[in-house]
Amino acid sequence: MVRAGAWDRLGGMAREKELIERRVILPLAQPQLAERLGLVPPRAIVLFGPPGTGNTSFAKGARVAAGLAVRRAVSVAAGG
Repeated sequence: MVRAGAWDRLGGMAREKELIERRVILPLAQPQLAERLGLVPPRAIVLFGPPGTGNTSFAKGARVAAGLAVRRAVSVAAGG
C-alpha cells in the first residue's frame, strides 16, 4: 500500500511527474477546474521501462495523489 505523500517523495522524474500532474491528476482531482480549462483525463495510462526502474511506484504514487482506487494493475515483462 502506498501512503499519502508518496507522490512527493518519488525522486527524480520531475518532467514525467509534471506531465502526469497536468494531464491526469488535475482533471481527476479537480473536475470542475478541468472542465473549465477544457481538460479531459485519459482513460488509461501505459508506463513502460525495464524492470526495477520504478514504474509501479510511480503509478501507485500518482494514484494516491489523484485520490483514486485502482481496480486492477497489470505488469508485463517484455522479452527480447
